Amino acid sequence: MQVVTADMMRRLDARTCETQNITGFQLMQRACEGLFEAMRDNGYLSVTRPLILAGPGNNGGDGLGLAKHLKKDHPGVRVVYIGTPVSLQGEALKMYEHVKGDVDITFVQDVSEFRTLSKDADMIIDALFGIGVNSPVRAPFDSVIEWINTQDLPVLSIDIPSGLNADNGLVEGIAVDADATFVIQHFKAGNLLQDALDYSGEHIPVDIGILDSDAPMWLEEALPPLRKRRHNTHKYDYGALLTIGGSKGMTGAPTLAAEAAIRSGAGLSTIAAKKAVLPYLPRVPYELMWAATDDVHALMKAHSAVVFGPGLGRDNADNRARLSGLLERDLPLLIDADGLYYLAGELSSGRDLSHVVLTPHAGELARLFGISPDEVARNPLYYIDQLVARHGVHIVLKGPCTIIAGPEGKAFSTRGNPGMATAGSGDVLSGIIGRFLAEGYAPFEAMRYGVRVHGLAGDLAQDAFGEESLNASDIITMLPEAMRNI
Repeated sequence: MQVVTADMMRRLDARTCETQNITGFQLMQRACEGLFEAMRDNGYLSVTRPLILAGPGNNGGDGLGLAKHLKKDHPGVRVVYIGTPVSLQGEALKMYEHVKGDVDITFVQDVSEFRTLSKDADMIIDALFGIGVNSPVRAPFDSVIEWINTQDLPVLSIDIPSGLNADNGLVEGIAVDADATFVIQHFKAGNLLQDALDYSGEHIPVDIGILDSDAPMWLEEALPPLRKRRHNTHKYDYGALLTIGGSKGMTGAPTLAAEAAIRSGAGLSTIAAKKAVLPYLPRVPYELMWAATDDVHALMKAHSAVVFGPGLGRDNADNRARLSGLLERDLPLLIDADGLYYLAGELSSGRDLSHVVLTPHAGELARLFGISPDEVARNPLYYIDQLVARHGVHIVLKGPCTIIAGPEGKAFSTRGNPGMATAGSGDVLSGIIGRFLAEGYAPFEAMRYGVRVHGLAGDLAQDAFGEESLNASDIITMLPEAMRNI
């Protein structure tokens, strides 16, 4: 499925109506029928008294139309509209006029009256708000949502849980905690990002024939098979990755990255650390190589890609000079962790970074712009687009839904689990992506494969160790099974 913003979805609705010569009301009727069929086909209608809570706008109109479809087999269906009839406008008003003789609809403004009307419900369908929420939910809707979240009933949301921002997935004060969300045609970014996965329950797509977007943004669900290994081959055919990192107290980070690289298929994996770090190096797997050197450029000829940053520390000015030298080369380069701290001083040059992959979380991305993490959280796609447009760079923005971005487009990945929010997990991801870069995969391909393998290994580790006990080494342990899977 494609991923769109709220504004893109509105434009696609309008273009669909124009291209298919239908009205907005006819498109809404399609949505109501599609919602009913999806709820029925996915086993959500084994109830007798569904309660539809409708609000202003087209989402409420969808709820009104859905009630008419439900009425045949669920005569106990009831619509409680939060507001007055005069608040109905546009297509929602047309839908009300279309169904009012067939459906039990009650208009309420007082929350206590609403609670009385809701006593005998055995399921709640949330049709309060759709994709237009971009500020804190106001009264009385905040009280209605609070009531929904206290009920021991199944809750279904239409398109997006009410209260979630459709562009960034943040909760606007309060949001419906749904058991399932019936996503109409295209995922909205707010169905996937940040708070969304904690509130959406199961995502169920509803195809109603809306046109596709021209923007290359999609939910990552499948990848082509990996390149097949030949018999007549040697280790350098599968890439030699150099991981530059490590400092006093932080030698585990480059070790995790380098081990993840070789466990996911790199032919050779080397860690380069400054000579002063040598006494602090841990015991590492026998398959890894160490280079204690202050001149990493001498190692470049023997390696096909570089990961720069894990455990590097921020107290050595030499590291910016090292990074500047790396950026001048064409060698594929991934910058993570403390490497992003040094990169902030290198972005003003406007240099071409199309061979570079960045793997920040929201705070690290914010630092590159000199803004607060909250600003990035409010508009992550904008700031990603700015970096890609200025530098041609490739980005993996880490989060509950990871965004993979570059000049080629954006892919969204929800694979993974909360147990992966643990020290070293990002270093493992860097090593896996670095392994694909080292073998010669293009940056966008390397990111897609790396994120998929990392998330899958994390899910396997969750199954084996549980979320609470999962650590970064467990993700590496599960890499062989993850690689077999793809």
